Amino acid sequence: MATDLHPHQGQVQTASGLNVLVGIWLFISAFAVYGHGPMMSNNIIFGIIVTVLALIRAGGALNADWVSWINALCGIWVVVSPWAVMGNTPNGPTHGMIINNCITGGVIIALACWSAIATDTEPSVPVAARPSFNH
Repeated sequence: MATDLHPHQGQVQTASGLNVLVGIWLFISAFAVYGHGPMMSNNIIFGIIVTVLALIRAGGALNADWVSWINALCGIWVVVSPWAVMGNTPNGPTHGMIINNCITGGVIIALACWSAIATDTEPSVPVAARPSFNH
């Protein structure tokens, strides 16, 4: 049975492609914003994870919306990680860390949700054209 192309393929690929760029920024920000410490390691690791998951989606996993939902969870972690990793002490996260991770994590969440919601798991074949297994 042949089906048409994924009707929202462009949206999934656009959102995931943009998330690749945001994941690369998250990786680079580990060096540009932090330079050392646990937040540097955190952003390197999650930059790689976000980038790889977004590449998987943009590269053709068009019906695997769960990949984007995992990326959204990673975005939530990116937002809360300055406090979770650095604590809320005088040596805690700097304003630069907080601003960078809140904006970057928010963009990851938005793009991952867009990609996941744009996923259409139903084949675009008319109902009448589907084979019946009852006959």
